[in-house]
Amino acid sequence: EEAVLTLQPCDSLSGETAVCVLRGSWTSTVVRKGDVVSVTATQMSNQPGCWVVDNNAGLLTTHPDTLVSGTTIVGSLFCTRRSVLSDMYRGMDSDSSIMVMGSFLHQLLQEVLKKKVSSLEEINGVLKEFVLSRQFIFSLYSSGMPLQKTKESLSEFVPKIHAFVQKYINNSSTVSQPTNWNSSESWSGNITDVADIEENIWTPKLGIKGKVDVTVKTHKQNIKKVMPLELKTGKASFSAEHRGQVILYTMMMSELGQTVDSGLLLYLREGVMKEVKVGVAERRDLMLLRNQLVSELRASHRVVVAENLQVAPPSLPHPINHHSACAKCPYLTLCSSALRVGGYDELSETNPLHGLSVTSTDHLQLEHMLYVFHWTGLLRLEHTDNQLRSPALHDIWTMSPAERRKRGTCVPEVRLVGVVTEVTVGSYEHVFEWGCEGGCPLVEGDYVIVSSQSRPAVAAGPVRHLTDCQLTLHLERDLSVRQKEDMIWHLDRYESQTGLVFNMTNLGSLLDNTEQAGRLRKAVIDLDVPT
Repeated sequence: EEAVLTLQPCDSLSGETAVCVLRGSWTSTVVRKGDVVSVTATQMSNQPGCWVVDNNAGLLTTHPDTLVSGTTIVGSLFCTRRSVLSDMYRGMDSDSSIMVMGSFLHQLLQEVLKKKVSSLEEINGVLKEFVLSRQFIFSLYSSGMPLQKTKESLSEFVPKIHAFVQKYINNSSTVSQPTNWNSSESWSGNITDVADIEENIWTPKLGIKGKVDVTVKTHKQNIKKVMPLELKTGKASFSAEHRGQVILYTMMMSELGQTVDSGLLLYLREGVMKEVKVGVAERRDLMLLRNQLVSELRASHRVVVAENLQVAPPSLPHPINHHSACAKCPYLTLCSSALRVGGYDELSETNPLHGLSVTSTDHLQLEHMLYVFHWTGLLRLEHTDNQLRSPALHDIWTMSPAERRKRGTCVPEVRLVGVVTEVTVGSYEHVFEWGCEGGCPLVEGDYVIVSSQSRPAVAAGPVRHLTDCQLTLHLERDLSVRQKEDMIWHLDRYESQTGLVFNMTNLGSLLDNTEQAGRLRKAVIDLDVPT
C-alpha cells in the first residue's frame, strides 16, 4: 500500500513538479490537494524526479507553518482530545499547584546553573533571592498557594540540586544524597559547560517549536557532545511522553545545524538522570503524531453555524477510556459538556465518561453548555478575521526581511550595541541601532520577535524606548552571549494572541463547578439581575 503525492515548490513560477511516494506508516497521513507540506525524502534510483518516504527514511510534515509545541505533541500520545481542548482553552490548568511548583523548580535550577554556584549555602542564597522576585509573588498569588508551605517545598529540593551539581558538573566521585545519583542506571558522563538555558527554537521545516530547559556540553568516554537536558520534578517514570519530549528537542537542535543524537532526562526528585537516544523509528512516530494532532487542531478550528444561527460545538477527537485520568483531568467539565451537547449517544456504556460526563456537568443546564460553545465559535470567527487582516506569523520565515520592511512590520538588519544588562530576573535590556533611512514602523509597547539571519525567533520582548535610529528591547535572554562580530538581527512586530487566550479561558471557566462561576452563569447566561 502506498500513496502518491504530486508536489510543486511554493515559490515556483515554472510549474515544475515532483512525485513523492508515501509508504508504510506514512500512508495514514491526512493530505489534501492544496496543502503545504515539507518533505525530506530519498530519491528513487530508477525514476528521476520521484522520491520516497517510508518507515526507514524520510519525513513528511503537513502544514509546517503551524508550529506546535513539543509539550503539546507528546501530550497527545495519551489523549489527543485533551491536547485539542488545552489548545483551545489554553490556561485552564496553568494555575494548578503541581504545574506552578514544577515551574518554580525549573526556574530555581536554571538560576543555579546560570550563576554557576555549587555549595549548599550558595544554592540557598539563590532560593532566597528567587522567592523575593516579582515573578514568584505573582505566580503564587494567581495560584492561591501558601507562601510558607511553598518555600518549604522548594527548600526540600536544595540538597537534590546540590547533589546534581556535585555529581555532574563538579565531577564529584561520591554523592551522599540522594543515593540514586550513584546507581548504575544513571547516566555516567559529565557536564562540562552550560551552553544555553531556556533556548527558544522554532523549526518550520518540522512544524515544531519549544524551549529547551538546558542545553549542555558533555563528556563521556572521550566523546564530547551537545545535548538537551529536560527536567522533570515528578516521579521517575521515563514514560513515552517524557522521552518523546527529549527526542523532539534533539530533532529541533539538529535542524539548527548541530550534531545531536541524544538527550538527557533528569528526574530531580528521585535523583536519577538517563540518556535518551534517538532512532529513525522514534523520529518517524513523533512526526506522524504531530501531523495527526495538527489535523485534529485544524478540524477543531472550523466553525459550523446551524440554520438557527447557533454555533455547533467544536469538532473534537474521540475520548479515551481511562477512568482515573479522566476523573482528574482539568478539562473534564469542558470535555463532558461537548459530549452532552453532541456525541453522548455514540459513547460506549463501558467508557467511564458515560457516567463521568453526567456527574461532572450536574451543576449545568444545557443552555449553559450551548452558550459557551456558541461564543467559542464566535471568538474563533473573530480571530480568523483578524488573522486575515494582519501579517501572518509564518511571514517571518517565508518572506525576506526587505519584503517585511516594505510592508511596514519589520526593522531589518539592526545591530546590537552597548552592554546588555539584566533589569529584573530573566529580563535583559538590549539596545539595537540601524541606518536612519526609512524610519521605524515600531512604536513603544510593541511586542517584537528578534530573529537572526539563520533562524527565526531567537528571542522576544516589548519595545521600551525608541529614538530615530535606536530602540531598547527587554528580552527574556541575553543575546550578547551569542553575538558574533558584525552580526545582524531582524525585528518583527508580533500580533499577540493573548486576547483570544484570555477570552477563551474566561469563557471555559464559566462552566466550573464553583460558587463564583455559578454567580457568573446566572448573570451572564441566564441574565438574572444581581441583587
